[in-house]
Amino acid sequence: MRAEARALLLFPLLALVLAASAHASIAIPLELEEVVQRASLVVEGRVTSVTSKTRASEGRLLLETHVTLEVSEVHLGEPLREVRFVLPGGRAGTRKQVVVGTPRFHVGEEVIAFFADRRGELALVGLSQGLYRVNRASDGRAYAVRDLRELALERGGRTVPGERESLPLEDFRAKLRRAIEERR
Repeated sequence: MRAEARALLLFPLLALVLAASAHASIAIPLELEEVVQRASLVVEGRVTSVTSKTRASEGRLLLETHVTLEVSEVHLGEPLREVRFVLPGGRAGTRKQVVVGTPRFHVGEEVIAFFADRRGELALVGLSQGLYRVNRASDGRAYAVRDLRELALERGGRTVPGERESLPLEDFRAKLRRAIEERR
């Protein structure tokens, strides 16, 4: 078989494999109220540490990212000064593992994070769906931003790309307070 003919046969197969893998990472969208319902802890704070480490599990080498937040405000849950949690994936040495839907953190950034207790460990609710970054404009105004553009979401039987949401920080805090009150 000639190389051109093989390429023509392989192209549809490759497209089918890529399409199947894309559908394997579709998320169910969570609105703020749903994220609050699933959360046992909601904090606002600053990222103070981000480190990736390898860990052996069932004969495989996994990468994890360990994140520490200095808490400035607890919106839901018991008072605390610091939160430590682990995310799947990361970069350690020459190894890199990307887990779709897992947010990346940077030391110094301000965030509002929603956590659930998973077998005694804190986990972000819905991975990147449970994270709002506090962005400050040059005029000093602050916004709560949730960026889901790396996710494919299931909406009404269709797969749609995630979007970037932004609300003035004070409006977001008021909406968060209402969602927490309705939860009780």
